This record gives sequence, C-alpha cells and structure tokens, in this order.
Amino acid sequence: MKIVINSLLGAALLVAATACGTQGGDDASAELKTPLADVQAEATKLDAPALESKIESFKAMAKDYEGQIEELQDKAKEAMANTDLGDLLSDDAKKAKELADKYSGEADEVMKDLKALQERMNIYVQELKKKAG
Repeated sequence: MKIVINSLLGAALLVAATACGTQGGDDASAELKTPLADVQAEATKLDAPALESKIESFKAMAKDYEGQIEELQDKAKEAMANTDLGDLLSDDAKKAKELADKYSGEADEVMKDLKALQERMNIYVQELKKKAG
C-alpha cells in the first residue's frame, strides 16, 4: 500500500509541476466548480479503492488539460511565426498578434483550470495517504 501511495503522490507532484493542459469536458467543469470543502467532505467518505479511482480520473483529466495547453501555445507561436519583425505595425502583423494573444489567453484559462484540478486531486491524495497510514 505504501508503494501505491508513493506512486500516487509522485504522480500528483508531477502533474502539479506541469504547466500544460486545457479545458476538459462537462465532468471536469463540474469537478472544478465543486468547492474545496465539499471535495474534502466527499474524500473523507470514500474508501481507498474509490480514492485511487478518483485520483486516476483526475490524472487523466490533467493530462488532457496539459495537451490542450500545449496545443494552444503552439497555435500562438504559429500565429506569430511568419510575422516579419520589421513590419510589426502592418495589418497582417496586428492580426497575427491578436490571434496569438487569443490563444495565449485561452491557454492561461486552461492553466487556471489545471491548477484548480490539481488542488482537488491533492485533497484525494492526502485522504488516501491518511487512510493507508
């Protein structure tokens, strides 16, 4: 059981250290809107296998978010890739910058969601650690 806990904690730290991801589906949105106190209350009611399952689903959502963030960051870079630095005041350069800013803003929003997901996942990890104690 200690190996499982250490593996889960390691995965949680890895996810927490990552700066990539994007918005998930309806399940993820619902999870992110749940107040932390409610998440804590739910976690205390779950047994170890249910906590492990919840953590695994959070890890999958985090991976999805990371992929979405990377995709948006790539789109932002691509939008500016063909812009001539000497012609930054042209209409084309302005449009490219607006598009890059849009993608960067979307990536920032997804990063906020990823952070909220990580906070919630950590609650489940800590509760699993207590129960395995």
